[in-house]
Amino acid sequence: ENGLLQDFNVLFREKFIFDTPPSRGTSFLDLIIESQQDEIKNALHFFLKRTTDETCLDIYLNDSRESVVTSYLAPLPLKDEKGFLILLQDITDQKSFESRLVQSQKMQAVGQLAGGIASPAA
Repeated sequence: ENGLLQDFNVLFREKFIFDTPPSRGTSFLDLIIESQQDEIKNALHFFLKRTTDETCLDIYLNDSRESVVTSYLAPLPLKDEKGFLILLQDITDQKSFESRLVQSQKMQAVGQLAGGIASPAA
């Protein structure tokens, strides 16, 4: 409920390389790029209060690779507090591919436009 990590698996530690390795008690928001922290904080707050059904978020991590993950949230009661389990799926390569595809499509459109301008009218 207070946004502090209670536990995480070995794969998380090995996959995402942070300047300061996360440990129990680390704020989850510290693992996210600064420009997205407020957005994620609000989304997590609304999830805990159950004012939204949104349980899937794309999160940009503040790690050495600038990883992008899709997160899936599930309620997880912890003693006298509310908590949640966050399952992260690395989509960094997918996002990179999508970005390159969009750039390629823009270049193709510019090429077609330039070709249309350069060809004489018949």
